[in-house]
Formats: sequence, C-alpha cells, structure tokens
Amino acid sequence: MATDYRLRPPVEGLISDDEIAILAEAAEGKLCLELGSYKGLSTIAMARTALMVVNIDHFVGSGPTAVDSGEDTVAVFRANLAKCGVSRKVVTIVMNLHDADWARRFLRRGYDLAFVDGGHTFEQAASDGKLAWDLTRPGGTVIFHDYNPGFPGVIAAVDQLAAKVGAAKCRLTGSRGDTSMMRLA
Repeated sequence: MATDYRLRPPVEGLISDDEIAILAEAAEGKLCLELGSYKGLSTIAMARTALMVVNIDHFVGSGPTAVDSGEDTVAVFRANLAKCGVSRKVVTIVMNLHDADWARRFLRRGYDLAFVDGGHTFEQAASDGKLAWDLTRPGGTVIFHDYNPGFPGVIAAVDQLAAKVGAAKCRLTGSRGDTSMMRLA
C-alpha cells in the first residue's frame, strides 16, 4: 500500500495538516530549498516527495517568536529525518541565516521551490525572502509561512519583496482553509 504523503508525520512542529499537504504537493519531483525548519516537520513534508531538500537553519530552537529559545534542535531534527526515512534526501547546512552572503556564494541559483520559515521580524523575513528569491530559478516558487496578522513583519517583508521583484502573490489554502502560507511566483 502506498503512503499518503499528505498525512502528518509523527514530528513536533508548527505547521498545520493542510500546510503539510500543500508542501508535499508543491515539492513533488522538485529540488527544494528550506530556510528555517525547527524540528523538521516541514522538511519531512517536502522530502517525502521532492528530489532533494537543502535545508539551512541555526537549530537553536526559535519557536513562533523572534526570540531564540536556546534549545539545540539539530539532534532532534536529524533523528526525525531518520525516523521518517528521508535522511538521504536532505542536505542540512547548520548556520545562522544572518550569514546569507556566505550562502549566496556557496549555493547556486536553481531551486524549483523555496520554503521560508526562518525569522519572523521584518528584517529577518526580508533577508530570508531575498535569499530564497535569489536562489530560486526563474519560473520557480517561493512559499512563505506565517503570512498572517500575528506576524506583521512577515506580511510586510513578503509584500515588499513581491512588489520589488514583480512577483504575483497567491494565498495558499488547504481543504479546511487552515494555512497562513503565501506563494510568490
């Protein structure tokens, strides 16, 4: 029996079941970039269907706020990837996204899909969004998480990036409408 990759993996995380399904469908057969991952739920959702996911995170456990909790989540992240059988499809780069200039030199443009769920202040979301856009191939897609009134910095950064690069915005919704994701293409 085939696995339904839209089902929620047994991993702690801050994305909804609808968002898991959206990510799995968007990543199918694609080379993906992920900026921010917490304990790997979104990574696993994409890696189940993607060709490969390149993940960048500092792994100091920042939850849904702009303040890092200090929790070291890299071991939990790697254990979750192994538990769900996707370790071989994920390349993990442990670094702070503030070092985006380094990432631009190390990584090459060509990702089909980028998922941004890093910092939630305007400055962080703007920097993460620009990095994702710069590394996504022409015709590719960038999906932002937490595009909702609880995170005004994310909304402002996404709106500013969309206007600057001339990208179309499309709010993503699942079967229950339980999502706060915005797609730029």
